[in-house]
Amino acid sequence: MIEYNKNSKILLVENNMESSSLICDILNSLGYECIRNKLLSDALSFLRNSASDQYPEIVISDINTHSENFFESFKEMTTSFPGIIFIILTDSDNHGTIEKIYEAGAADYLFLPISQMELKVRIGNLIQIKHSQIMIENLSEELRSKDVRLSEISMIDEMTKIYNRRFILNKLK
Repeated sequence: MIEYNKNSKILLVENNMESSSLICDILNSLGYECIRNKLLSDALSFLRNSASDQYPEIVISDINTHSENFFESFKEMTTSFPGIIFIILTDSDNHGTIEKIYEAGAADYLFLPISQMELKVRIGNLIQIKHSQIMIENLSEELRSKDVRLSEISMIDEMTKIYNRRFILNKLK
């Protein structure tokens, strides 16, 4: 069973008030805090003016909300805020559009009209993946530091506290 982070903030970028209300109601019912912006430029300003510990975990943006330079603006956002998960809402199943979505830095996309179950599962999975990646990075760093310490220990004789044969062989390499 997927463990959902009930304290996660999700930034929704949607200019259609009816859709925005519906999606925020779904997100709120799932335990997420939904923050709304109508335009991608407003969302970008919001992120730039927020402290990094206040960033939303996910940004969900409707592709139809924006002008022709959507992908350019969206790519700027994904590049500027790499720790945030980005999802695009689209009503297009055109492979070219879907490729552009991924090239712009989105982690996933959802088709409109939105399914509550699909939204719940996709968000949960993406958050779980992100948290797993962070945990792996932390464990890798811990392992590297222990490896350095183990290497140091293995080059010093425990009883005499002087360098041993491994140290000499290592220096000769």
